[in-house]
Amino acid sequence: MPRQPTLKPDDDVARPERGMALACANQPKSALADLEWYVRKHPLDVTGFYELDVAQYFGDRGKASQTLDQALALDPAMVPAHYTRALLELEATRPEAAIDDLRLVLGREPGNYRVLFWTPTVQPMPPRC
Repeated sequence: MPRQPTLKPDDDVARPERGMALACANQPKSALADLEWYVRKHPLDVTGFYELDVAQYFGDRGKASQTLDQALALDPAMVPAHYTRALLELEATRPEAAIDDLRLVLGREPGNYRVLFWTPTVQPMPPRC
């Protein structure tokens, strides 16, 4: 008979999964403990930093921005982190600071409708004839 997997709610797999689930369920404060624990234990895991940012995004945008910078230092090509950083800049009414991140995302994903939505905000459309 096959052995059933043993659940370990406090291991390196369960804690970030639980943290991300809590963040997505609009419970960012509850998510932070698991996600902060995870990035302390795995300081080179870019996904851990990105998921921590998701939880921080709803509470402390300054911390979220710093966490995104850490994620991008580990993986400068991480498209979701560039997009999220651009959103932080746009929400802070700094569209000029979002341009490079939006261009990177659009360069990797030319049909990304989320970026295309923001394009008129950061880059004026040419006049129509």
